[in-house]
Order: sequence, then C-alpha cells, then structure tokens
Amino acid sequence: MFKMNRLTAILIFLLLSLVITLLSGFYQRPSNEIVQWGTECAAEYWFQCFHPNLSGGFPFAFIFDSPNTSVHNSLGAEDDFRWYPFIINIWLYFIALIFSYKTLFKRRIASKYRISRS
Repeated sequence: MFKMNRLTAILIFLLLSLVITLLSGFYQRPSNEIVQWGTECAAEYWFQCFHPNLSGGFPFAFIFDSPNTSVHNSLGAEDDFRWYPFIINIWLYFIALIFSYKTLFKRRIASKYRISRS
C-alpha cells in the first residue's frame, strides 16, 4: 500500500482541487447580474437590451461573460475572471477531498483490524 506523507497528500489534494475548480467552469448558468447587450435599442424599447449575464463555475461562479468584448452567451478567455470565488472554490474542493479521504481511509483501517467477538 502506498503511504503518503502529509506534504505530498496536501500537494496532491491541492492539485486535484485546482483541476476540479477549473473543470467546474464548464458548468454555466445565468447569474444575478443584469448587463446591457448592444447599443441599438430605441428609447421606448430600452428594457430589451438588458439580459442576465452568463457565468461559469460551481458552487461559486468565477468567470462571467463580458458584454463589451465577448460573443453573447459564450464563455472564453476574453471574459471577466474573478479571483475571490475561484480561490474559495479551490478551498471548498480541497476541504471536501480531505474530508472524504479521511472518512474512507478510516473506514478501511477499521474494517481491516476489526476484532470478531465469539
């Protein structure tokens, strides 16, 4: 059985949480932000230019569609990236990975050394 020291485990879990956070960027949904798309709205139809902004990331959205430089309703490298939700997502996934590793590892150890009472 492979035995990890604490530093190696922390680095592996941080790398995994970074990968999971980056992959969660593909989870796209409309955000609570209302942004203006386009400039050709007439004065009587001004409300048609405002739409919910597309965002990506789970559980906290960290990439938002930029209405000025981006294609409407698609996320890419030119969109707005926000660091704080990104860091929070990394830490949430890191804590979840450590918690799941600890519970699974403790159960495996407990079942391996279970003493049967006869």
